[in-house]
Amino acid sequence: MPSPFPGMDPYLEEPSSWGGFHSRFINSVSDTIADAVSPNFLVNIEERVFIVPLDNPERPYEAWLFDLRDTLPTIAIPLRPPFEDVPLTLQSIFNTVYSRGHYAEALDYSGSPPLPRLRPADTAWAKGLLALTPPLSPE
Repeated sequence: MPSPFPGMDPYLEEPSSWGGFHSRFINSVSDTIADAVSPNFLVNIEERVFIVPLDNPERPYEAWLFDLRDTLPTIAIPLRPPFEDVPLTLQSIFNTVYSRGHYAEALDYSGSPPLPRLRPADTAWAKGLLALTPPLSPE
């Protein structure tokens, strides 16, 4: 069953859920990138992060701003020339991790989302969205 939210699910930020989701998500991102860049590159987890200075015209910083109501973006994974950037569809990876981790069955959507608190308008929107979501049927 998919998450009731179009993008990031604020209920995943419950401390008992976040660590497992985060680890699964990182592994899935790594696997997705590895599939796209093999055999030219090796993708490791928790090895190094390279930051390119703002004054580098070849690789300026990029930021992806999105809201609770937005789907997660597709971002470009930059590769060194002559290789083209690789698109990484974060929403697709999120959906797969959410499904494979059985988070729909594990998360308690009956209360308020965990900290950090949502803006009042987002809290009302989330409650309205959850009211439209059919409950899980017992197996």
